[in-house]
Amino acid sequence: MRTSIFVILCICVFAPAGALSFEQEINYGVDYRLRGNYISDFEVDESGRDLDQNKFGTMRLRISPTVRYSETLKFGGEIDLLSGQNFGQKPDMGTEYAVFPGNNYDDFTKNVDPRQLWVEWQAPVGLLRVGQMASSWGLGIMSNDGEGKDTVWGDAYFGDIVERILFATKPLLPILGKEGIGNNIVFALGADLVYRDDLGSLLDGDKAYQGILSVLYLSERITGGFYIAHRNQDYDNGDTLVGTGYDIYGKAELPIEAIGGAIGIALEGVVLQGETTRIRTEQAPGGVDVLGVGGVIRVGLELRNIGLGITAEAGYASGDNDSNDDTSRIYAFDPDYNVGLILFEEVLAAVSAVAAESAGNPDRVGYPPPGTDMLPSNGSVRNAYYLFPTMSYRPLERLLLNLGFLSAWSDSPFADPYLTFKAGGVPRTFKGIYPRSPHLGYEVDASVQYCLELGWENLRLKAGLQYGYFVPGKAFEDADGDRGDNVQKAQIRLNIIW
Repeated sequence: MRTSIFVILCICVFAPAGALSFEQEINYGVDYRLRGNYISDFEVDESGRDLDQNKFGTMRLRISPTVRYSETLKFGGEIDLLSGQNFGQKPDMGTEYAVFPGNNYDDFTKNVDPRQLWVEWQAPVGLLRVGQMASSWGLGIMSNDGEGKDTVWGDAYFGDIVERILFATKPLLPILGKEGIGNNIVFALGADLVYRDDLGSLLDGDKAYQGILSVLYLSERITGGFYIAHRNQDYDNGDTLVGTGYDIYGKAELPIEAIGGAIGIALEGVVLQGETTRIRTEQAPGGVDVLGVGGVIRVGLELRNIGLGITAEAGYASGDNDSNDDTSRIYAFDPDYNVGLILFEEVLAAVSAVAAESAGNPDRVGYPPPGTDMLPSNGSVRNAYYLFPTMSYRPLERLLLNLGFLSAWSDSPFADPYLTFKAGGVPRTFKGIYPRSPHLGYEVDASVQYCLELGWENLRLKAGLQYGYFVPGKAFEDADGDRGDNVQKAQIRLNIIW
C-alpha cells in the first residue's frame, strides 16, 4: 500500500502539463531534519532499572509537493523518508507497546511513510477536498497534523492522518456580502476513515469511521470556533469505541502601538464522551464509559521593537481517581503537542511504557488485561496539570533564544497499574509506595537557533541546540525518600528547508 501511494504521488506531481490540458504550476516543499540526542540515565521501575539509551540520533526527509492545474483544481501530497531512529543506542525495555521509547527503525527501506495525497476543487459554493490528508484543529491538543509549525520544544513525530471527504463553505456570504461578517465564517463537514492517530491505525487492522463538523471565525486579529468529531471504531481484536469529542478554540491578538508590540491570548478546551470495551474493570467487565477533559490557555506579550516575547501557558489533562469503576476519566493531549523537553516526552513516556510491559507480562499476570496497550503515554500530557512560562529573545534577525520553566502535578494518584493491582487496588507508584505527593517535578529548558538563508530558491538552513534539566518531584520518591537522579537532555538540531 505504501509503495502504490508513492507511485500515484509521483504520477500526479510529474505528469506533463500538456497531457492534462492545463497550465501546470508545481511547488515543492522539502524539509530534511537531523537530531543528535543525549539523555542521562533515570529509573523507570521499582527495581531501579534504566533504559540504557543515552546517545542516539533521528532523522526525517519530508517531501511535500503541490500541483495546481487550474484556478479551481489542485493536487497535494506528502511523504516522509528515512523517518525514525537511524543510529545510536536502542532502549533495553519499554518497546513492546509504545512508540516512545522504541519502534525506531534502523533499516532505511522500512522508513517510508506516505502521509498525504489529495485533490482539491474550489467550486462556486465552497471547497471540496478528497483523499488522504493530515487532520488538525486549534492548538492541536485533540487533533494534530504533526507538521510542528508552532513547535518550540522538541519535535512533532506522528500526525493524525485520515482518508477524508471534506466540504467547506461560507453560507452567510450571499446574505451578508464580502465586506460583512459572512466572509469570516466558515462551515466544514467531513467524513473520515482514520488511517492513523493516537487511538488506532488502519495498517494494524483498526477500522475507525468519523464524522466531523466545524464552524470557524477567521479574521486578521481573531480566530475561533468549535469542532465536533463523532467516532465509531472497531479494533483489530474485536474491541469497540464509540465516542464524541467536543473542542472549542479561540485566539486573539491586540496590538499596542505605544510599546511597539501586542498582547495575545489563545485557548483550547476539549471534552470527550463515549464508551469502549477496550478498557474493562471489575465493576464494568463489558466495557466502560469515557469522560475526559483537557485544556490549554496561553497569554503572551510581544515587544517587537526589542525582539522580546513572554508567554505563560497552563494546561490540564484529566486523570482517573478510581480505575475500578465503570468510567474512564483519563484524557491525553495529542502526542505532537509538546510541553517541555524531558518530563512528558522522555521520563513519563519511558515509565508508562515499562509499566505497560509489566502489566502485560504473562509471567506476572497470566493474560494481559484489556487496555494494556493504552497505558504508554508516547510523550503526551496525560493525568496532569502544569504551568509553563517561557521567554524568547531575538537579538539578531536570524538568531532566536528561548528559555522555559515547567512545573507539573498529577491530577489523580501517580500510580503504576501492575503494582497497584498487586497491592489489591491500593495506588502504588512505579517505585512501589503509596503516592506521597502529586508534584511530578520541574524542569528548566533553553534553546538557541540560527537561521541562514542560502540564497538559492528559498533554500534555508536552521541549526540549533536545546537543553533541558529536570528535577523529579516528591511523586518520584521511593520508600527511603530518594527521588532518583536529576535528568539532563541535550539535542543538536539541523534542518535544511527548501
